[in-house]
Amino acid sequence: MKLLLFTTVILISNHVAQAQSWEQLSPIPTVEDIVSSSFINSNEGWISTNSTVFKTSDGCQTWEIILGVPTPAYLSFLNSNVGYAKYSTSLYKTTDGGSTWSLTLPDSLTASFLFP
Repeated sequence: MKLLLFTTVILISNHVAQAQSWEQLSPIPTVEDIVSSSFINSNEGWISTNSTVFKTSDGCQTWEIILGVPTPAYLSFLNSNVGYAKYSTSLYKTTDGGSTWSLTLPDSLTASFLFP
């Protein structure tokens, strides 16, 4: 019991120490709340608001608007090119980093894996 309590205190202390290392990045060019985000590394990521999808390639320093996917979309990118966007009951796929999107038929396994 003492070991469990000690381990829990260390984990909480470590979590608090990590939270103090947050840094403010350049703001996203919107006042809307973020609905979904998917980052594949520290530089490249996508976010979705109620009306727009944005992409960054430089660690959130700049953002570009991504067109062609309905919003609000729940995003899941597997790498720099392949990503999925779930909108309502539809699933969209991109193979070029979000430049173009196509409606794909969702199967329950893919949908549940990408959007638990």
